[in-house]
Amino acid sequence: MLDLAPLREIEAQLEHRRTRERVAEIAFLDAPIGPGHPWPAGVNWRKTFPAPFLTIPAPVQLAMAKFAADSQMTATLWSYDVALLDTAAEPPFSPKGLYVVERNGEAVMRYIRSGAERHYLTTDAELNNPSAWEALRLSPLEFRALVKARVIWLGRVRDRDALAQRGRFLYDPISS
Repeated sequence: MLDLAPLREIEAQLEHRRTRERVAEIAFLDAPIGPGHPWPAGVNWRKTFPAPFLTIPAPVQLAMAKFAADSQMTATLWSYDVALLDTAAEPPFSPKGLYVVERNGEAVMRYIRSGAERHYLTTDAELNNPSAWEALRLSPLEFRALVKARVIWLGRVRDRDALAQRGRFLYDPISS
């Protein structure tokens, strides 16, 4: 095969492969996120995913997560199966943002709406129906403890080796 390609083309391909931009590998949480799954206790450093943005090294507060099916979030998660999470998410919480919230012994992705005296969790199915939102009357400190991460990017495991990561960014991955 190599006899059929011009030497200049072979050298150009080798140079391109040598100078390929490096990206950080981000470790996965050791368990999936979703209904019936508690917030994972740790990180599996042997299982990683390339960051969907150029950075070396990756910020330490970032983690990848697989997620289990969630019938209440099908519009948002319909074709995605992994997410990049910022585990250092702090208030104020954006109403357009997607967060991992631990409640009732499970860690699920939800939208957060803040009211005068309480916070509300909502899903795709209930987004336009405030009377169906899950109301949480907690102190700011208690509520902050429930919010485990902000979802930065949604993607697919099958796109792991794609040169340009496909997916959906919800936030700038390296902003505060």
